[in-house]
Amino acid sequence: MNQKIILSMLIIAVLVSSGCTTQELRSGFESVTTTEIKDILRNPEDYINKTVKIRGVYNSVYLDDVRPEAGLSYKLTDRQGYKFFIKPTSESGRTLYTLYEYYVEGFIRSVAFELCQCQRREIYYDEWVEKGWVENPIGEWEDYNYLRYGKYVVNDCLNLKENLWAKRTEYRCKPNSTAIEKIYYIEAIEMERIT
Repeated sequence: MNQKIILSMLIIAVLVSSGCTTQELRSGFESVTTTEIKDILRNPEDYINKTVKIRGVYNSVYLDDVRPEAGLSYKLTDRQGYKFFIKPTSESGRTLYTLYEYYVEGFIRSVAFELCQCQRREIYYDEWVEKGWVENPIGEWEDYNYLRYGKYVVNDCLNLKENLWAKRTEYRCKPNSTAIEKIYYIEAIEMERIT
């Protein structure tokens, strides 16, 4: 009889202690000190390949904030207004919902892009010129600002194509506008919604 009581108490103790550990881990994650986004932005190279935890609200991302070529389509904004890219991984297994606050833990990574100011011009087909419908068949080069800041990955700009029935459009990088831009982000390994 004593053995059954001892065994029962042992099972209850294991269950209670495992429940406490889970609760401690959960509350521990929430109480862990987070790294300020502004600190990462000031010296991002100091954080490369290091694990950090940040806290922020996911807001709708404007087109010029997205870097789909790097899989960067999420940004968190902290309470001071600083923003940082988040790249969820299969391990984090979460989808971010707009206007909710999250803790995000992961590694700081970087990716570099060759960007340029994209330009375009329109060229009308010969028959339009011959019929007198168009005076100047070749338009002037003008900045193409589909994205608000006008910068494109060089290959994206050069591969743009548009052909209409009256004209075709050519694209190029504006001379002397090419530059390398380095973008920093967190490769998320754990994300937890706070609110």
